[in-house]
Amino acid sequence: LERNALLEEANRRLRELDRLKTELVGIVGHELRSPLTVINSYASALHDHWDKMEDERKMECIHHVLRECDRLNRMVENVLDMTRIESEQLFLNRQPGDLMSVLEDIAREMSMVPASRPLHVVSSISSLRMEADWDKVKQVVINLLDNAFHFSPPGEAVLITAELQDGMATVRVKDRGPGFPRESRDRLFEKFTRSKAAGMERGLGLGLYIVRTFVEAHGGRVWIEDEEGMGAVVAFSLPL
Repeated sequence: LERNALLEEANRRLRELDRLKTELVGIVGHELRSPLTVINSYASALHDHWDKMEDERKMECIHHVLRECDRLNRMVENVLDMTRIESEQLFLNRQPGDLMSVLEDIAREMSMVPASRPLHVVSSISSLRMEADWDKVKQVVINLLDNAFHFSPPGEAVLITAELQDGMATVRVKDRGPGFPRESRDRLFEKFTRSKAAGMERGLGLGLYIVRTFVEAHGGRVWIEDEEGMGAVVAFSLPL
């Protein structure tokens, strides 16, 4: 009986993975079209009209190509992360480090992303030593920033804050966008849930799911604090 139960569970797991694969292929196929179309359009313009283009127009085309390449890269990273999670191959490589240094490094890197917004790291503490899988913590923050950049109006700053709160390292990513609709908040951290804030639905619907999974794997939690129409605030806490 126990063997039959194990086989049934294995079969159920395989059916679920097959269903997810089918769903993911459909979403990825749809979402890849947009950045690939943009890249093709601007790359073709550069190829066909390079000699006649003014330098400002060339830089504009290159800017759009780089922005969409960055978007594609994030899609691929999220798909790979989801595959590891669903196949139960998610492992943490905990190392000692400084959360504040990691946040500052992320801010410097993300400020170079073509689709970024002004980005500030604010904290009353200069150092927050802890053990974590820093690659995964970095992916958590980058996924939150990717959302914040997309929904924030051009020129509006995105804010990262960090503090000690109830014995936990707590990080908040704040933007000045429309916020998350209240009716969809309970589902935002589920697979394939895409925010429809201000009608700007986009992406694979994996970013916040990966955020929640990585944070909870560390023994932490993630939540939303914003008020709809006043900007989004997504917070997560990690044990020291």
